[in-house]
Amino acid sequence: MRLPRGVTLGSVAEWAFRDNILGAKVPVPAEFGEDSEELQSLGLKKKSERKRPMRRQPAPAP
Repeated sequence: MRLPRGVTLGSVAEWAFRDNILGAKVPVPAEFGEDSEELQSLGLKKKSERKRPMRRQPAPAP
């Protein structure tokens, strides 16, 4: 296998590992739900723990 210049076999293995880990996170919310302990064990936030957006208060008129 011929690699492009500057690319090592180690970096290819690191990217393959990274892609596998990211790919494993995709089916978990679909299978267990977005508020599950399994989702949290992968390092993702539960839906109930996300900060909700706050409305801005209108500026007082001078």
